Amino acid sequence: MKIYIFCMSLFFVFSTCTHLVENDWSVLLRQADMLSETAPDSAYILLQSIGNPEEMAESDFAYWCLISGKIYNWRTDPDKTFLPALYYEQASRYYMRCGTPEQKSYIRLHWGRAYQETGEYNKAMQIYVEALKDAKIWNENNVSGMICCYMGDVYHIQYYTDKSREKYRDAIDYFKLANNQRAIALTLTDIGFEYVFDKKPAEGLLCLLQADSIANLLQDESLVNVSLSLGTVYIELKEFVLAEMYLLRALQYADSKADSTIAYYSLSDVYIAAGDYDKAGEILETGTDSWTQDGVYYQLYLIEKGKRNYEQALVHLEAYQEAIDSTQMEQNKMHALEIEQKYNLEYAEHKRNMARLEAQRNFILFLILLILFSFTIILYQWMRRRKNKIIYEQREELSRVDAVISHISTQLQQERKILGEVQTSLQKANKEYDLNFSNQEERINSLKEELFDMKLEKITNVSAIGKKIRNITEKIASSGKSLSVTEWKMLVNLFRNTFPSLEALLWNPDSSFTESEVRSSLLAFFNLEAKQESRILNIEPLSVYKQRTRLRQKLQLDEGGSLFEYLKKYSMERE
Repeated sequence: MKIYIFCMSLFFVFSTCTHLVENDWSVLLRQADMLSETAPDSAYILLQSIGNPEEMAESDFAYWCLISGKIYNWRTDPDKTFLPALYYEQASRYYMRCGTPEQKSYIRLHWGRAYQETGEYNKAMQIYVEALKDAKIWNENNVSGMICCYMGDVYHIQYYTDKSREKYRDAIDYFKLANNQRAIALTLTDIGFEYVFDKKPAEGLLCLLQADSIANLLQDESLVNVSLSLGTVYIELKEFVLAEMYLLRALQYADSKADSTIAYYSLSDVYIAAGDYDKAGEILETGTDSWTQDGVYYQLYLIEKGKRNYEQALVHLEAYQEAIDSTQMEQNKMHALEIEQKYNLEYAEHKRNMARLEAQRNFILFLILLILFSFTIILYQWMRRRKNKIIYEQREELSRVDAVISHISTQLQQERKILGEVQTSLQKANKEYDLNFSNQEERINSLKEELFDMKLEKITNVSAIGKKIRNITEKIASSGKSLSVTEWKMLVNLFRNTFPSLEALLWNPDSSFTESEVRSSLLAFFNLEAKQESRILNIEPLSVYKQRTRLRQKLQLDEGGSLFEYLKKYSMERE
């Protein structure tokens, strides 16, 4: 059973080892995730280094989509596009099975965002509603607030300004629960901008000033967004000095090209609205690196139109239209790229499905092999139990003999005690004492003899190893039947446990006995002939004679002295 459990455990370890081995994609994705907040552009470069993300494992592909959505808002590349909704749909299926509540909430947020970016607002809202419901259950307050913000953006695009502001206010409630002050400031900015969009700049100004107070405390990128929005409001209110002040502040704190572009656009609009066309031209030249091509032409058109240079204004307007057409062509190319990505993803999904079918076939084959293996194990267990039964019966017999030996040993101790008492009581009567002592000594020697015979019987006739030695020596032809190393160890342990008195003679660390001499000494208890002993030791009879001679010399025995009698006497004297 232990072997069976070990084999099964080994199989499951090997079957899961491919999931435990970390591939290069996993390492790269974790590096990108660590850079997502501090260096989103670097994280994007790492993600782009994966040439065919559709071919990644399902878990890695889902992780890749999650990080891509996470860094999208913070990327500064001008031509950035959101991943297709099909990507996030597949990633969502994986995370809904295996992800954490936070991962489930974020991936569906990005899924809805993908539909929103392509103008499929109904699909986006449907996903947002379901994602918000689950995020509330999971107490993912920060994600809930973000979902409400994007729902507000959808309502803004569809000109439902009241619903848009309502969703932004819901988002603020969630951000308060998550203690996300930065998100609160940005959402207040969205509400203020919504009032401006609804031709209510005065009401929007109150929200933006509240957001400005929070942003001033935080001193982070939210200060740029709030300043840009305040500049826009003050333009609507025609308070150009205040508008210029906030837009210059936004330009001062802007750390991305996108923020600088918006600030330069708005400043240019301030000076054009104020009629200061020369200053608007200066801003145009100052922010050359930040302007887009169509933006430059449109602002030049406004400036020339304000100066009443209509002919030059028309030239800039035509250039602006050409730039718009060029942008539209780029968008069409991106749409074609999106179709290609969709095909690649569907093809990769087909390959994964084929891999799953192959895995199922392999699993069925494994089950068949497992059944055959289990049958083999059961048969093996049955044979093992049968063998164990025989061993158990031998052990019972050994236990019985040990019990007899123990009983005799107890009697020996009692007789020794009686001997001591007799010695004390008969000190005054030497003649009677000597007679009783002699009788008692004979009794003790007789018990020692009987004890030795029982121990010898246990080893030579009752134990399994003793029986094997007898079987080998009794057979006429027994080549190749010598004892194994394990069986010699069993014989040594049996003698050491049964005749502990031999410990000082044979196994003393200071003893000069070799292992072969110890074995010859143990075989002496079996009273074997040289030819029989040679079978056990797997050596020539002549070598047995030589070994016995050396052993007698070490024990200082006469030429005809019996090694067995010497060991017997040695053992009995030390009982």
